[in-house]
Amino acid sequence: MGLTIAEKILAAHAGADHVTPGQYLWCKVDATSGHRLADLEALGVDQVWDPEKVFLVDDHQAPPPTIAAANNVKELRRLVKKYGITNYFEYGRGGILHQVFAENGMYAPGDLVAQVDSHSTAGGVFNACVTNANLDSVHVLAFGELWFRVPESVRVILNGTLPAWCVGKDVILKVASELGTDYGLYKSVEY
Repeated sequence: MGLTIAEKILAAHAGADHVTPGQYLWCKVDATSGHRLADLEALGVDQVWDPEKVFLVDDHQAPPPTIAAANNVKELRRLVKKYGITNYFEYGRGGILHQVFAENGMYAPGDLVAQVDSHSTAGGVFNACVTNANLDSVHVLAFGELWFRVPESVRVILNGTLPAWCVGKDVILKVASELGTDYGLYKSVEY
């Protein structure tokens, strides 16, 4: 049997011809978000693996609502300069991380992207494999690679026409209400 899209992407990024669900792999990533640069610096790492493949967005607190938040932005600017990050979207020229990634062509079919947000998998709409690396993102920043367990794939078939004013989030909430909220844990949900 052929490979699913998730299996194809992981195999390609691991340099393998074939993979199977449950298998562990080390994969090279195409891009990452760099919100853990301070952790990288604290570990004494002087450079990121590829400054052009690290993307940063001032989101969630933009513009900064407090002095502490403003100081975080100031520190992030310092780290962006130190590490030579070229894709830094400060508030005023960005938005939410996933939207900025999409609008700036960071997701392409077949890409493997490691981000630091629970909504990272939204990039899958571009036929890319996008995951939440969170604390592992420090390793990604330093080496451009991450371990993955090849996920089991779940196929969801949608039929019918959306009613007026219905959007994608309504669809996924309906799917979750029917299949449960953990049906996709460590799985590749393919539509």
